[in-house]
Amino acid sequence: MPEGSRRLSALEGFSSVPGTETPAETPRAGRPRILFENLDTIGLDELPDVAHELRTLRRILDLNKRLARAQSEDQLLDAFLDGALSLVAAESALLIGPAEQEGVSVLRSRDAGGASTSPTRPAIDSAPARRVLGGGGAEAMDEVSGASAPGSVRSALVVPFQAERRLALWVASREEGAFAAADRDLLSVYCEQAALALLRVRLIVQNQRQRDELIAAAADSRRLNVRLAEALERRTAELKDARADLALVDEGFAHRYPDVVGRGPAMIAALRQVDRVAATSVPVLFEGESGTGKELLARALHASSERSSARFVAENCAALPDTLLENELFGHERGAFTGADAAATGLFERADGGTLFLDEVGDMSVNLQKRLLRVLQEGEVRRVGGNTVHKVDVRVVTATNRDLSGLVKEGRFREDLYYRLAVVKIRVPPLRERAEDIPELCEHFLSRLGKDGRPRRMTQATLAALVRYSWPGNIRQLENEIRRAAALSRGTIEVEGLSREILDPVAALAEAPAGQSPSAEGRDLKDLVEELETRVVRRMLEREGWNITRAARALGLSRLGLRKKLRRYKLDTEEPRH
Repeated sequence: MPEGSRRLSALEGFSSVPGTETPAETPRAGRPRILFENLDTIGLDELPDVAHELRTLRRILDLNKRLARAQSEDQLLDAFLDGALSLVAAESALLIGPAEQEGVSVLRSRDAGGASTSPTRPAIDSAPARRVLGGGGAEAMDEVSGASAPGSVRSALVVPFQAERRLALWVASREEGAFAAADRDLLSVYCEQAALALLRVRLIVQNQRQRDELIAAAADSRRLNVRLAEALERRTAELKDARADLALVDEGFAHRYPDVVGRGPAMIAALRQVDRVAATSVPVLFEGESGTGKELLARALHASSERSSARFVAENCAALPDTLLENELFGHERGAFTGADAAATGLFERADGGTLFLDEVGDMSVNLQKRLLRVLQEGEVRRVGGNTVHKVDVRVVTATNRDLSGLVKEGRFREDLYYRLAVVKIRVPPLRERAEDIPELCEHFLSRLGKDGRPRRMTQATLAALVRYSWPGNIRQLENEIRRAAALSRGTIEVEGLSREILDPVAALAEAPAGQSPSAEGRDLKDLVEELETRVVRRMLEREGWNITRAARALGLSRLGLRKKLRRYKLDTEEPRH
């Protein structure tokens, strides 16, 4: 019996699957039953009659592990050829495939030393190789001819890949008759395992390539979505601007006022007045609560007037004491006071030909009111400490959050100056009267914050909460709230990121300052509740400027219900009389 057959028959009677009861599991007399999982623990010296076969099985298992661990096709094929050489003790191993014109192509080659050999003109007999690649079974050949080194190859064995018919294994030896039937069967099984491993590696590579393509496509999609979103935002903004312009055109406006955000009915009414007096030089008084945008409208008035090419100069009359404000408005001569080393022009001279905006003019002292009246009457300015009169052509635009007519009645503001300043009075609506403009204002503030490269957005729930709030601080408070929420968010402003004052204004008002919480000692629940209710009602009235309608709406009461509470808690005596 040939050596290969003896090696194969020696393995008969051993089971490769534990726990299955087949005739092959019944051990022969005097020989134990061996399982595959025991191969690593069996001492081969104890079984001399099967030592060679067990070593062969162990080598096959090791080779299969190497094939299974291969991460690339090149790594797998090199490991496969090295394994084939070690299984049958050949001198060279080739991976072959069909070539043009019925030829044979060497795809990969290895020698017994583990080195790759040149595949240019292989030492193979092409006729048997073509038969195997064409669908035939494995073939063994003796006295092979056509070797690259004549006479060096005496025998060869070519084995097909059953799962990959366009591939075959060619092994060669210098010994004649080196390959037996057992070698053919062994390499056939080994080629099948290699074909499956090759398919696995190709699938892994294909999946990885598809995964990379999907990742790249997803990245492209995200970039495209960002570009589309930006384009949509630009088009939306352009559409809003166009609609705003159309609204102004429909109203017969001469100017567009691009810096004024919001085109609700209340703001349209204010802009209509600005548009009508823009072409004149009459003084204009903007009345409205703090933070409503009076200076913004004053700048819009200047920009749409014939004085737009000259300077717009602004000053807050409540920010400086009398002496400094007088110096700012009228300037001074050299030596007029300590430290006046040189003459300086005042705001009136600097604004000559343009517009001077005086904010919070109601806080100006009576003495300064006299000097301001003279400038308005005569068009002349005399610097502090000087005698020279300077002619100026200035349009004076003022603003106040106070009731100037009430101050006139109280004798705290000159009546003649009041009529000089209030030639045209324009009421700037508070934000609570233009809730329809809040979404556009929010978008405007978010776009300004987004200049740092971080896109800013807010949810619909957040926007709804902002629209519901009454905004006692008006636009300035809205801008500060958005800046604060944006700084604490990660891009999208959620409703939870808003201030408690916005989400629950009544509860926020009920919170007493530190150290002023009502003491419960010696008091019943009714007294504590009445004190808390009194505090909430008083603060809401103060916040709403003692406007009963707005305070009742904020508290969830009717006007009659709020009036009853005022009488009950004697708050009606605190109501200011205008």
